[in-house]
Amino acid sequence: MNDPSAFSAGPSAAPSAVPSAPPATPSSTPSAVRRRALAVAGLGAVLVVLAMAVIGRLINASPAVEALDLSGVRSANSALTPFTSALAVGIDLACGPAGAAPIAALVVVGAWILTRRLRSGFGAGVLIAVPWASAELVKIMVRRQRPDPHVLVRALVPDPPSFSFPSGHTAFAAAICCAIILLLRGRTARTAGVLLGASAVLVTAWSRVALGVHHPTDVVASIVMAPILSLLTARALSVLGVMDVLGARGRSDARGEDDGGAPSAEASIDQPTAQMSGQSRGARHA
Repeated sequence: MNDPSAFSAGPSAAPSAVPSAPPATPSSTPSAVRRRALAVAGLGAVLVVLAMAVIGRLINASPAVEALDLSGVRSANSALTPFTSALAVGIDLACGPAGAAPIAALVVVGAWILTRRLRSGFGAGVLIAVPWASAELVKIMVRRQRPDPHVLVRALVPDPPSFSFPSGHTAFAAAICCAIILLLRGRTARTAGVLLGASAVLVTAWSRVALGVHHPTDVVASIVMAPILSLLTARALSVLGVMDVLGARGRSDARGEDDGGAPSAEASIDQPTAQMSGQSRGARHA
């Protein structure tokens, strides 16, 4: 009758302890994640610029590449017609110093108005400026001369005083198109943006070679470099919460939402931690 084994643990028995979630380590906090993402984006941009500068110096030191480039310039220039000549000269003016600033300002203001967020306009300006300025930096590092004007059949524009590698006009066109594409929403809009943007960049690249102010390798370098830098810049802007690009959300306001009422990047990062804490509290109070 007094055998302890005859009694079983009833409902009043103390429940077993539920292990709580381990505390967040410094390397897993949202701020640490953001710092790592920013470091990766910044390092990636520096490596892209340095790699392009090295490639440019190698091209500049290769007589064989120079000969092929001049052959391409001669062929494109000799194939110009009155219509394509006018098109090439128009692109030269539109993407030059006089035309580029108004176009960039139009995209910045458009991003601000359409999203009703001042920071979106600022972010669009950064998306344009970083690839464009990087191309000018690489020009100074490589110091490649413009194509020999003697190979031209039709000299339609004066020889620019700056260096040749990479093409600044092509980098600007690519930066503008990438900024617009990254700001678009919806698969259909982005697909159309990619197709139209790629066409605009290719036409701009053709015009620079046809006018004889750039080698083919100059424009290819800008076509490769500008989109990569745009993506890296977009990643950094998303992490900083400046604007919503690449599917990320901006920095939260006091309500934990961005200006448009959508969940912010910070709230998204903190959500798994909050869920773990809630589950732990629920287990303790079960």
